[in-house]
Amino acid sequence: MAISPMKKVNIIAHRGIQADLLQRLQDLEALHISDFREGSTDQGKATSHKNGEVTDERLEARISNIQSAINYLSQFEESRGLISGVLSPKIILSREQFQRAVDAFDEVAVVQQCRDLEKEANDLFSEIGRVESLMDQLTPWIDLDVPFEDLAPTEYTTILLGLLPPKILPELMEKALSLTEAFEMEAVHQGKEGAYLLIIFHNACKQDLLDLLKGFGFEEMKFPDLKGTPREIYQRGISRIRELRQMIHTIGEKSRALVHHRHNLQVLYDDLSSQLQRKKAESHFGQTSDTFVIEGWVPAGKWPNFQEQLNGEFDELALVEAEQMDRETPPICLDNPKLIRPFEVITELYGMPNSREFDPSPFLAPFFFIFFGLCLTDAAYGIIITATFLFLLKKYRATLGKIKLMWVLLFGGISAIFMGAITGGWFGDLVDYLPPSLDFLKNGREVLMLFNPMDQVMTFILIALILGFIQICFGLVIRTVRNIRNGDLVEALCSPLAWLILINSIVLVFLGYKGILPPFLKTIGLAMVGLSSLTIVLLTDRTSPNRILRIAWGVFELYGITSYLGDVLSYLRLFALGLATSVVAMVVNLLGSMVLGCPYVGWAMFILIFTIGHLFNIVINGLGAFVHTLRLHYVEFFPKFFQGGGTQFRPFQRNPKYTVITDGL
Repeated sequence: MAISPMKKVNIIAHRGIQADLLQRLQDLEALHISDFREGSTDQGKATSHKNGEVTDERLEARISNIQSAINYLSQFEESRGLISGVLSPKIILSREQFQRAVDAFDEVAVVQQCRDLEKEANDLFSEIGRVESLMDQLTPWIDLDVPFEDLAPTEYTTILLGLLPPKILPELMEKALSLTEAFEMEAVHQGKEGAYLLIIFHNACKQDLLDLLKGFGFEEMKFPDLKGTPREIYQRGISRIRELRQMIHTIGEKSRALVHHRHNLQVLYDDLSSQLQRKKAESHFGQTSDTFVIEGWVPAGKWPNFQEQLNGEFDELALVEAEQMDRETPPICLDNPKLIRPFEVITELYGMPNSREFDPSPFLAPFFFIFFGLCLTDAAYGIIITATFLFLLKKYRATLGKIKLMWVLLFGGISAIFMGAITGGWFGDLVDYLPPSLDFLKNGREVLMLFNPMDQVMTFILIALILGFIQICFGLVIRTVRNIRNGDLVEALCSPLAWLILINSIVLVFLGYKGILPPFLKTIGLAMVGLSSLTIVLLTDRTSPNRILRIAWGVFELYGITSYLGDVLSYLRLFALGLATSVVAMVVNLLGSMVLGCPYVGWAMFILIFTIGHLFNIVINGLGAFVHTLRLHYVEFFPKFFQGGGTQFRPFQRNPKYTVITDGL
């Protein structure tokens, strides 16, 4: 079945086996733990943890420290290449290897070393920042050949360094000299910020001159505790930065010597995270002083093995099948054949079905497969996509192989091969540019091609509309069957079935009118249109006591025929995207052919344009194919039958960040 039946279970066990039992439950990956809320607080009866989440602060701190050390060491790890760097492949270990790595490694010393080295490096970087900031401040004064210690005020003179706009200097000088002749001003440097000035004057008019400078907006700059000329200090700063960078390099070498511990840290991180997960799971348990109760759900298909494993390994344990309470809904576990399973991700992204409806994954899979290929319509692109994901899934099977989306994209590539072959797309129209000696490739293309989207546009449009019509009708069929299965026969007849008959009858009438079908079918179609329309008008609202309102609501509901027309027209995006892929590919080929005749560099330019152009087309239109195919299902298909509201089955299991445990290594 697409939705697996579930068994509600209670596990009652002695607290002495709690740690081992939880670890075993993680390994079995079969139990969805639910909250235990039925206990009382009477002595001897199970109670639930209602006062907040159970956790272990010491364990959390340890995990945080290990994560910090991993992050620090990651910057010193050698480059693993573009693909490995992006995908971040996990460490693959057997259970025995994993446990040995955990038991043999004590992270305390390594974590402390990483923390000390990181702090030391940060302190050095901070000092570099301070030195560079000082050097930036000294740069405008670099030509001042007076040591800073000689710029201190004396008994009779005041010496100032500061900044003013150059255009006001003559006016300032004139007003200052009107106060005293003992006033000197020298522009050491002029920049976009203004003129950097050295000002010396006699203290006899000190306050008046200070007020004058303030009035002109003089910005005084001070360099306390600096010894030597600005140039000397600047040179010392360069030397100090060089020294600090060497110290940082030394720290980097010490850190690189610790990188080999990173894998051990990652293994330990995942082990401790699993421990913390087990600890937090206690928040959902019932408990007494000596026992605890776990309540949860197990897929029926896994129940025999689950029961056998626990009863065979633990004596102080009772495994009991529990009755499902009223209004209690089990989690939804999708269970499909291997070829359909990857498409479950499409359903999961939208939302889980409830227990009274069908899993849409088997129904959407063939449509998604066909639509993705029609949006690309290029067999060569499909081969590239398929080969890429086959390579990734083979090389990183232990990690990427569990990601359903990767398999969906692989199937999308396969679909593009088929759809590209029947539409004649092989890097667009590249075959047309081949020399006569390769005419056998052109012939092969013609044999496989059913129609040319560029020449037979209406054919492509008709295919897109027919596929859309079929999928929408299929959605109504699913809804009809669901209602009948759930015992709601009247609803099935008055809503989805009536609409299904109506839209198909309209098509029947249209085809009869065009002479494609015999005239008598047109007559039958008109009768069915009338009957189904009358059913929708009269029986859409079956609860309102006011008959006029019921009919009015039915008429309004009948107006919804326009939305069905809009839904079908939405499938024209299959045609638009497929045509866009072909057109872009043709433009790339045309540009490449135009530069091919250039002397010396023609072939190089052709290869460059061909490679970049087609890769761009694959990425952009491949993304468009996925997004728009997804949209057709979410906006046009799912609303015809999908109710949703189910809770996804989430088994209690390890959720490793860095490792994959594989039996049999």
